[in-house]
Amino acid sequence: RLPTGLQDENAESDRISVSPNPFTDHLVIKNISVDNVYTFSLKNSQGEDIMKDIVSSQSEVNTSALPAGMYY
Repeated sequence: RLPTGLQDENAESDRISVSPNPFTDHLVIKNISVDNVYTFSLKNSQGEDIMKDIVSSQSEVNTSALPAGMYY
């Protein structure tokens, strides 16, 4: 699904939370939907995948080894 800039009534973005923002040594990803499993990816400023994982309910991602920078 591509973002359109319009509100999608079927969007599931409210079922996932990521904190803290900004992060230093870890990220907590919570998947509120019990029926779905999501793929998490962290990208650097060049768009390269730095990390990938599957989130089913709650995951803590250790980011302490990452160099300082902007990640998406």
